[in-house]
Amino acid sequence: MSKFENERNSTNAVKKINPWFSIWIEPKKTIRYIVNNDIKGFIIILAMLSGIMQSLNIVSSSNLSNIVNFNSTISVIIMFVACIYLGSIGGILSLYLFSGIIKWIGKSLGGQAEGDEIRAAIAYGSVPFIMTSALSIPALLVFSKYISTNYSWFILFAIIQFVGSIWTIVVGLNCLGEVQGFSVWKALINKVLAGLIILISILALTFIGLYGVLSYMI
Repeated sequence: MSKFENERNSTNAVKKINPWFSIWIEPKKTIRYIVNNDIKGFIIILAMLSGIMQSLNIVSSSNLSNIVNFNSTISVIIMFVACIYLGSIGGILSLYLFSGIIKWIGKSLGGQAEGDEIRAAIAYGSVPFIMTSALSIPALLVFSKYISTNYSWFILFAIIQFVGSIWTIVVGLNCLGEVQGFSVWKALINKVLAGLIILISILALTFIGLYGVLSYMI
């Protein structure tokens, strides 16, 4: 049983808060409120939105934005549908995979959180990224031709995305640290180790796949 389950009976005295705003400035207090009051119904939706924004971010920051004809309604619709579909699936899979590895690594570090608490921390910790991306990515996609020739606009959108990324890291680490009973630095170690395991696994699978293909060809 986690510390949040032990505290749940005392949450009636806690003043209700709006997590969509308070997560920006009081991430620890917000994630504690979310977990203790069982208001975790938005976790999957947030995971999907995060995945969609990641997909749109890839499109807007790559050469794909130059390939897609934004004067063609069909091209734009196809691109957005693909980002929504693939991003949603990727976001959900990433949430469960990453949270599972974080829980596994965290246990060896003395972590206290259950899987649903870690998923809540990851999902709500992505709110700054989702909101800043929702503001900047559509503008980058629509006005990409103008931004490429106007450095003032490019710098503005770059600053928005940079601030959103940094604050997402700060909020995410505070949320994870709160549910795990870690400091921010220990939460960072937890996340970094989990990320390294995923990276090593991907590299190992890639190597095995390439080795299999080359062996078959030879």
